[in-house]
Amino acid sequence: MFSFVKVPCTAPMLLVLLNKTITNGTVNDLALLLAFSGGVLTPFIGVGMIGGYTLSKQIRSYKMYLKKISGFVFIFFGLWIMI
Repeated sequence: MFSFVKVPCTAPMLLVLLNKTITNGTVNDLALLLAFSGGVLTPFIGVGMIGGYTLSKQIRSYKMYLKKISGFVFIFFGLWIMI
């Protein structure tokens, strides 16, 4: 789901950062590229961790709360992006 939303917005920025890093090659450009990559990968890591934790019996008892919280977070970010 994140890929379909992010690709139109992140692909041009990634190309600009890659071009800037390859042509200039400064440490600052590399830091920008690493920060950008970390920001793009954070939701994937979060979803993967939540998916892994849902396999344990202790977390399954809170499954209803996790669904409500994650739904609220998705709605909040959707409204935030629209503003």
